[in-house]
Amino acid sequence: MSHPHVRLFAIVGPTASGKTSLALSLSKKYGGEILVCDAFQIRQGLPILTAKPSDEEQAQVKHHLLGCLPIQTSATAAKFVSMADDVIASRAPEHPLWICGGTGLYLKALIDGLFDGPGADLNIRAQLKKSAAEQGVPHLHQQLQNIDPASAAKIAKADYVRIERALEVFMLTGRPISVLQEEGRRLTPRHQVKYIRIHPSPDALKARILKRVEDMVSLGLVEEVSATEKMHAGMIDHPPLGYDLVKKHLQGALSLTSMKELLYQKTTQYARRQRIWFQRLETTDIYPDAETALASFSYRK
Repeated sequence: MSHPHVRLFAIVGPTASGKTSLALSLSKKYGGEILVCDAFQIRQGLPILTAKPSDEEQAQVKHHLLGCLPIQTSATAAKFVSMADDVIASRAPEHPLWICGGTGLYLKALIDGLFDGPGADLNIRAQLKKSAAEQGVPHLHQQLQNIDPASAAKIAKADYVRIERALEVFMLTGRPISVLQEEGRRLTPRHQVKYIRIHPSPDALKARILKRVEDMVSLGLVEEVSATEKMHAGMIDHPPLGYDLVKKHLQGALSLTSMKELLYQKTTQYARRQRIWFQRLETTDIYPDAETALASFSYRK
């Protein structure tokens, strides 16, 4: 549990909405440090693809958990919560902590807690990965629909990580993960947090995503993935969105134009899922962009 006087603010919103810049501006304006809440930014490497804060931005404000895990490792929500709890416990009461990132599951686990589910089973996961490779991820999603419609309704057909976990839990316990989660739901949150949500219009967000894709390529996205493949080929578990598209381009299966178009499409789809996720949060602090949020946010509310 957080210290009763530690002020926690969670900056949420879809990818490319401006969360990183807002967290940086608010921490400079009001003090405090930033806690990264992003499943890919907490891993080392791929700073362009995962849109990590630049070296200059990191030098201005301390960022906790940024690149703290090896690139080959995909952290679980439980691992993130453990690391984040340590950061929060170490905070001086008078200094705020700005939680920033697009992984809603991590944030929910940190604030509301996790149900006491079974650990990972490597044999089951190997079976599921083989099935996904042979029959496609949507096939696994249909399996989930058959045994746990409530979870299937919340999980996108392409979200392999969450589909895998839901099927794994059912195979180990014989019970739907949605039922176990409901049973483990806390009456009171683990931490008190104030949400700041950036909610751009669909057109504004699409324009920002398009610009981000172009910027990534200009900054050396293709070269970054090429260098990573040379060092870690076949070793990265659950690579970031877009990684496989760049690999296909490097292999000659996609032109640069097609790669950028598909990256834009997949990022837009991901942003739509994030938007739906964060709409569930109870918050009155909703802004169309980071600039409005910075100008309008009242720290002492």
